[in-house]
Amino acid sequence: MEPSLTGKLWELQEPDEHFVNAIMRHANVAEILARLIALRVSSVDEVQAFLTPTLRDSLPDPLVLQGMENAILRVVQAITEEESLLIWGDYDVDGITATALLLQFFAKLGRRIPFYVPSRVHGYGATQKALAEVWIRTNIPKVILMVDCGITAHETLAQLKDCGVDVIVLDHHSPGHILPPAHTLVDPHLPGNPKELQKICAAGLVFLFLVGLNRVLRIAIATYKEPDLRFFLDLVALGTVCDVMPLVGLNRAYVAQGLKILTKQQNLGLRALSNIANIKTSFLAYHLAFVFGPRLNAPGRLHNADPSIHLLTAQTEEDAEFWALELDRLNQKRRILEDEVLKEALPLAESQRDRPFLLICGNNWSTGVLGIIAGRLKEHFGKPCCVISFDETGLGRGSGRSVPGLDLGAFIHQAKDAGLLEEGGGHALAAGFSLQRTCLADFEALLIKATQKIIGEPTSVMVDSILSLSGATPDFVQLINRLAPFGRGNSAPLFLFSNVCIEYAKIIGRNHISCIVSQNDGMRLPAVAFRSVGTALGEILLAHDGLYNIVGALEMNTWKGKVTVQIYIEDARRG
Repeated sequence: MEPSLTGKLWELQEPDEHFVNAIMRHANVAEILARLIALRVSSVDEVQAFLTPTLRDSLPDPLVLQGMENAILRVVQAITEEESLLIWGDYDVDGITATALLLQFFAKLGRRIPFYVPSRVHGYGATQKALAEVWIRTNIPKVILMVDCGITAHETLAQLKDCGVDVIVLDHHSPGHILPPAHTLVDPHLPGNPKELQKICAAGLVFLFLVGLNRVLRIAIATYKEPDLRFFLDLVALGTVCDVMPLVGLNRAYVAQGLKILTKQQNLGLRALSNIANIKTSFLAYHLAFVFGPRLNAPGRLHNADPSIHLLTAQTEEDAEFWALELDRLNQKRRILEDEVLKEALPLAESQRDRPFLLICGNNWSTGVLGIIAGRLKEHFGKPCCVISFDETGLGRGSGRSVPGLDLGAFIHQAKDAGLLEEGGGHALAAGFSLQRTCLADFEALLIKATQKIIGEPTSVMVDSILSLSGATPDFVQLINRLAPFGRGNSAPLFLFSNVCIEYAKIIGRNHISCIVSQNDGMRLPAVAFRSVGTALGEILLAHDGLYNIVGALEMNTWKGKVTVQIYIEDARRG
């Protein structure tokens, strides 16, 4: 079969019929739902946990992680002996929520703990430049809780150790071959840890830490008033979805339960942000990724992430409203900067269309939007992408986004070990780094070697089932939403609609296309193709001539009290 308009092959997934029948009997669900479940679990025993994910069934004992007990006991000592503490976070949503989790927990204990989140100009991770600012801004603490960073910060942790500071690292990024000299390192990727916990983000790791800390504090403090950790799950869900963690196992329970907590609107900052974003429907993982995420990321992309921390820890409605408005303003500014950089980067990417990867370089681009640009170009071209901005001194700061087949975090460690990078780190699908312009050619050569294995075959779109437009009813969408939350590792089901006529199309927003599609039985549905303007898919939608086969997901759309089904078009091919 020829590739589609986006250059991808479509593969219709066929679940095992015996497995489908077993799921129908075991879970008492309709056949179509059983077929979709069969594509997402490997045994009947997993079905119930998949449909109703709970922390009771999913949460492990925190002490299964190496170093967790030492980390807990050291913080208990700091609490009971009233030692000075500092929380050192990171500037993305995962780092922000992990930091806010700790601040909220200590606030419940009646302790106001200072925090520090470096800005992007300090580089990736816990750098020496960031440490210099810590010494200026705060007194030297006895204990530092370093979250979502630190696992590769050798020089910084060595200097802190020399100063008598006990650093506890709670990180989820891949470690290098040599570990830094912290008091305690807790990272799911360290040897001896359960492999399934390598999928959690920093916020999820911090939640496990707080579960263990709570347990010990009950014994250590006779008058201890235990915080209800369940009400922190909205922050855990935010970090999990925005860091693009796979929504399986523990992460699935984190997000499913976190969305329930978010619905209660007990976090004043998230409530204020919901009001500004005008969210009128039930909260979905979509809102975490595309409504809250960009706004929480915006301050850190432009200057520093402190406003986002203030929002998530706001104690009054007035403060929450103030910081929510500030985040919304900064997000608008971020979008303008993003458009400016994308306008320059897109032609450079077009010139590399035939390469297995995209390496886009510019001068004095806003470093805060490089990750977004890398993600946009990765989606547009279906290739791993690194975007680098060089300053006047020749130092380049870069951000990368990858596709299955290239572990970008591992590649960045390889480049760092080869002496090509000043600093860097990340995980399989995303990474950040810095390098000198003189190292760019060698970095590119290493990237060519790393991407040789993913050259050639077009990527695939995995289609869950074939469906007619008349079958896409609100009741059907409600049925398949039992598979939610959707995200990486549990994508929303994709359906193939054959011989569809595109009756009408228009550009909406900055680069999206809205249209009406129909089939020969007269059934018509609204559809949207996100970020499709300027693509082959967008061109055929706007031309709306002839018949096409389209692949898309389904979602409820409520407008002026009327509920309809809408298709999110993923891909198309001539019928």
